[in-house]
Amino acid sequence: MTDPRGDSTPQPPEHAHGQIVEPSGTPANAAKAPAGDGGSAMDGEPCYLVCLGASAGGLETLESFFTSVPANTGAAFVIVSHLSPDFKSLMPELLSRHTKMKVRTAEEGLAPEPNTISIIPPGKNMVFRGGCLRLESQDRSSGHILQLPIDIFLHSVSIERPHRTVAIILSGTGSDGSRGIKALKAGGGIVLAQSPETARFDGMPRAAIDTGIVDASGSPNELSNFVMDLIRKGALTDLPGDDDVGASEVLPVIEAMRAQFQQDVSYLRPSMLRRRVRRRMALLNVPSIAAYAERIVDDAAEARALKQDTLIGVTSFFRDSDAFRYLQRHLAGTALRTPSTDPFRVWVPACSSGEEVYSLAIIIREALEANGVDRDVKIFATDVDEDSLARASRATYPISIAEDLGPARIEKYFTGHGDTFTVKTSLREMVIFAHHNLVRDPPFTKIDLASCRNFLIYLTPTAQESVLSSLHFSLNRNGTLFLGSAEALGRLEGEFETVDTRFKVFTKSRYTILPSMRLRAGLQDPMVSAARPLILSTRDRDRDTLNRQVLETLVDRAERSVAVLTTEGGLLDIVSDAAHVFRVPKGRVTSDIARMLADPLVVAVTTGLQRLRRGDERDATFAVALAGEPPRRMTARLTHLPAVGNEKDRVLLVVESARDEGHTISFDTSALDQATAERMGELQTELLQTRESLQATIEELQSANEEQQSTNEELIASNEELQSTNEELQSVNEELFTVNVEYQNKIQELAVVAADLNNLLRNIDISILFLDDDLRVRKFTPAIDQIVKLVDHDVGRSIEHFAHTLGPEFVASARRVIETGRPHEEEARSITGAWLMVRIMPYVTHTGRTGGVVATFVDITAIKNANEMTRVA
Repeated sequence: MTDPRGDSTPQPPEHAHGQIVEPSGTPANAAKAPAGDGGSAMDGEPCYLVCLGASAGGLETLESFFTSVPANTGAAFVIVSHLSPDFKSLMPELLSRHTKMKVRTAEEGLAPEPNTISIIPPGKNMVFRGGCLRLESQDRSSGHILQLPIDIFLHSVSIERPHRTVAIILSGTGSDGSRGIKALKAGGGIVLAQSPETARFDGMPRAAIDTGIVDASGSPNELSNFVMDLIRKGALTDLPGDDDVGASEVLPVIEAMRAQFQQDVSYLRPSMLRRRVRRRMALLNVPSIAAYAERIVDDAAEARALKQDTLIGVTSFFRDSDAFRYLQRHLAGTALRTPSTDPFRVWVPACSSGEEVYSLAIIIREALEANGVDRDVKIFATDVDEDSLARASRATYPISIAEDLGPARIEKYFTGHGDTFTVKTSLREMVIFAHHNLVRDPPFTKIDLASCRNFLIYLTPTAQESVLSSLHFSLNRNGTLFLGSAEALGRLEGEFETVDTRFKVFTKSRYTILPSMRLRAGLQDPMVSAARPLILSTRDRDRDTLNRQVLETLVDRAERSVAVLTTEGGLLDIVSDAAHVFRVPKGRVTSDIARMLADPLVVAVTTGLQRLRRGDERDATFAVALAGEPPRRMTARLTHLPAVGNEKDRVLLVVESARDEGHTISFDTSALDQATAERMGELQTELLQTRESLQATIEELQSANEEQQSTNEELIASNEELQSTNEELQSVNEELFTVNVEYQNKIQELAVVAADLNNLLRNIDISILFLDDDLRVRKFTPAIDQIVKLVDHDVGRSIEHFAHTLGPEFVASARRVIETGRPHEEEARSITGAWLMVRIMPYVTHTGRTGGVVATFVDITAIKNANEMTRVA
């Protein structure tokens, strides 16, 4: 057996939608198998459910798997395979020859039973619901989505009883099963896969292993032995006292994880960690938590495996669709009802692979369209796992998402690429992905909607309160908080107004910094001082206005012109123009400061900006002479302003009447001769023309690029159609391959039966003749030569064409048996004088109808002679 994880990158402990998941509680009627007695079951319910997903090449693999499985495991086995609806499946009949367990085709409402193999019927999808197998017909209409029966079944099992289930992905093409195993693993199940090198078709096993969540892989025989070991150890049996476990029991593991990854996971619920640790211990046959902690310290791969075990990214589009519909109605009636120049800001922490993010983007877009409102939307999606963020940024998902989204949304918001869908650019532009740890890092601010679903329930109470305080801090007043169905506000309930208790929609009721937020800010990050302007935004805006008024008054009285520039010379803000040096240029509106100043000032400012960019100095001062009546001598000072927050470096430009400055550089154009001044003007004009020409060239390139993109999109659409057709053909080919393998196995069995029958006929010393319903010869034994002379190439010819010793009564009797279906028996004397017992029996076909006769001829001449001699005596 091999562990497929290798050196995969470890995932930090933060993922929504079940990304940090513990097994659900055991159903009240669930049978518990004690450790070491995995073969037992109570009340007829199987102790374990073993789900096997297979496709092309799967029959041979299944036969090999079940050859090594004993008949009394106590587990129920369910096979989900890709079967063609156009042919009768021979899998139950063929598989029953390789196992002593009962093999049956699944039926509607049939419950899996211990020591029984249930096989999905052709043309059906199957789910596990209410402890029974439920069937529904596959959509085979034109344009139907690709059928993924393995994913469908495993998803249903992950809801019902994941913690007592083993999923095994076997030979097959495509990626069916790779989504379902994630949901099952998140619920506490165990996932195995056939090693690709042993699979006839390695597509499905390789796709499963590439998810990074497969516990082990191997050949079919190795997998069956591994499953038997799990059953004997009781690896999936519920552990007593999970809900009461304290942090002390898993403390060695927490310390070991901290030593390996320098990351604290102590804020996760100890019971969840204990279940995951116990599962890994059972898989590795480690006797104690202390021993397992030592192994983590020494084995980085196992440490990553444990982290992967606790950080399964299980999410889907519109998970809990009723809740999303309610949230959409709430937003459409409140925050998204009227236009606004302010963007609608959304924060989705622990975003995992992005399904919920794009689900929110879709309902917000639809709510805006329904209200006829045009408003900018910014969605901040964060996570601590770089791999998850990369997948979310790519926005490419398997074709199975069509089941969650429906054809209308798929067509509107996604672009198909073979067996995947990619979110369209118009939707992706609404989302910004960023690395962020919700438990430790400072929150975002000015948020209108925060969606944090299915994450809080996996944290300790203290960590829950800290996260909720962070979300409260991030929201605007009346901002909306959207939680998962199993989550609650706890002690912070008074800080929110409840919109709907069922769908967990709340709004922020007041501005305040909660005590837990103050503690978190003080210990983790200096948030209090940074947060105060956000909490008291109205007062601070008034203070900013007053400060600007004071600044403008001081500048005006000093007759200064003051502006803020970028280091590249772009104009950002004109504070004052009391010196009257700025002008409105002709032509296109621009922010280039060089077009807004008189020529002498342009030389000074551009020279100063160049020096500041080179870092030669932090300030540059120039003396400039401006033409006029009377002429004016001015001083232009440029001062470097370091970057603040997320802003870039800025430059402060101050122009005022000249003073005695010790370090000024003169740009007095009156001292230049006329030719030099004209040349400088020409160079300035050429520079501006060059800039405009460059801008025009850039715009032309952008236009050409847009045309190329349009052409590329058309080519992509054509390619998608071809890929879709190829996918359909591949699916049909896979089904036909399975049918072909079944028929080949059946043909081999029939060849053996035919050889047995031929050997029997050749070695039996009784005259037997097989005739069809037209009295044509089917088969015969060599002893028939005493009645009629036949050779092998006479098969298929009518018996009436041959001379025989039975007379015409035989043919008439054979016809009556064919017509009536009743046997005929008589003693007849051949023309050679021999007495024969003639029995003519109907030949019954596999459909139950009469398809000819079987005639046997037994020589009773000796018996007749003996009787005759007895009578004479």
